[in-house]
Amino acid sequence: MQESNLIFPQEIYSAYLTTLNDIKLSKREIDIISCILNGRSAKGIAHLLSIAPKTVEAHTYNVMKKLDCPSRESLISLVERSDKLLLLKKYYLRLLTHLAFEQTLKDTSKLGSNEDKSCIIVCWKKEETMALLSQIKTHLELAGVKASLEVRENGESSLHLISKKRLSYCTLYALSKEWAEGRENFSSFFKKLSSPSSQVLFLALDKETLSYISPSIDDDRYINFAGKENYYFSVFTVLKRLFPQRNFDPLREEFKKKHQFMTTSSEVVSPLRLSTPQKELIVSH
Repeated sequence: MQESNLIFPQEIYSAYLTTLNDIKLSKREIDIISCILNGRSAKGIAHLLSIAPKTVEAHTYNVMKKLDCPSRESLISLVERSDKLLLLKKYYLRLLTHLAFEQTLKDTSKLGSNEDKSCIIVCWKKEETMALLSQIKTHLELAGVKASLEVRENGESSLHLISKKRLSYCTLYALSKEWAEGRENFSSFFKKLSSPSSQVLFLALDKETLSYISPSIDDDRYINFAGKENYYFSVFTVLKRLFPQRNFDPLREEFKKKHQFMTTSSEVVSPLRLSTPQKELIVSH
């Protein structure tokens, strides 16, 4: 996986930052190191990560002990001498973006305190997409949506899926290319899934599925999750479809500015070619 394709902090950690100087580190420890590297105090780190200052101090102590660094300064010097310096800087910027997004979602939940919404994310069991769908679920919950995952086995037919009675107001069908292959009449299938008494949306998880479904249904019925670079704004689109009466634009635009700044800064920080990743990974929260 190329470094330029890594959008989420978890991705960068899983691919490149599970170790430093051959010492295994947790994602939270990498959070702490990246914050120290960028000059944050223990109190500042605690505020950013929404954890107690004592927890930050405990993680910092453990990191310095693992890496045999007697002080923050020696820890910074060790990172600067390693091949992970630019990666950690990029990780920090991605972390800031991700945390800003999640704070924005929490703020959107306050736009309609008396308005409840629940939805089911229906998907076919596929390991490669489960982490992404779990993240979508988590982010919808941060925005005040009562979300749940309904996982169907690969062998189950589409008609069996349709026949399920759903009590939630909204159903999100997560579709991948494995599902799409072999189906000819998409318009008919999507019509069967839709119901006048409920709200139905389709999530296209890859480009192949997007090419299948886009000619078959209206643009406002499907949401493009095929590109990770669009993930944050795709979640906003889901929320807008769930809550059409809410004005998400001011919060969305505020986050968009932060996102653009962090993305530009990240591109400036790491115009490099990285070594082979430690392993391939799936997006997860």
